[in-house]
Amino acid sequence: MPQYEPILVPHPIQPKLEDEVRVLADQVIDQIAGKLLKHKEQQAA
Repeated sequence: MPQYEPILVPHPIQPKLEDEVRVLADQVIDQIAGKLLKHKEQQAA
């Protein structure tokens, strides 16, 4: 979706353990939710 700016996560991810990937996801989840909610609000307006 071109209207979204990317949210970057440090790479490489593939060699990381599941718990390490969860930590990375926890670091960006608020950014992801914020962008999705902002987009939803814009569509409703």
